[in-house]
Amino acid sequence: VTHIPMWRTRTSCAFDSTYYPFDEQTCGIKLGSWTHHAGEIDLRLNRTNLESYEASPSWDIVNTSSRRNVVKYQCCPKPYIDVTFSLTLRRLPGVLHTFNLIA
Repeated sequence: VTHIPMWRTRTSCAFDSTYYPFDEQTCGIKLGSWTHHAGEIDLRLNRTNLESYEASPSWDIVNTSSRRNVVKYQCCPKPYIDVTFSLTLRRLPGVLHTFNLIA
């Protein structure tokens, strides 16, 4: 029997306002175990699935990527695995943003 519970998290990333409101932001999230090595938890990647993504009125997804990392630390004889996801978002300028730039 396999049970995959629903999991929701919030994350934040550095914000670069140089080209606001015509900006793009790239955010990343790294997931892995600090207590279980690769012999106990072997994280694997499938394709990025955006089928259940609900469109945002403020942002458009420009790019997604994911990477599986195997890291061996000095402290420990066995490697640890993490997966890193990256999401690039482009702001959708609204009427208010355009009005503020003209005014």
